[in-house]
Amino acid sequence: MNRKTEQLTVNIDSELLHKYKYICRYFKISLREQLSFTLLKYVNSFEEINGPIELNENRR
Repeated sequence: MNRKTEQLTVNIDSELLHKYKYICRYFKISLREQLSFTLLKYVNSFEEINGPIELNENRR
């Protein structure tokens, strides 16, 4: 299934970003892939505890 992707711009603490990049290099994975993985794990964890997140069709 092809999912639509969206661009995201964030401001992040410089030290945290450098550490995150270190982790990406350690696992030989791109920053984009690792960030997507991290977000997916976070959402899955939330849904395990709180139930599925229902998204309506008119979301922005």
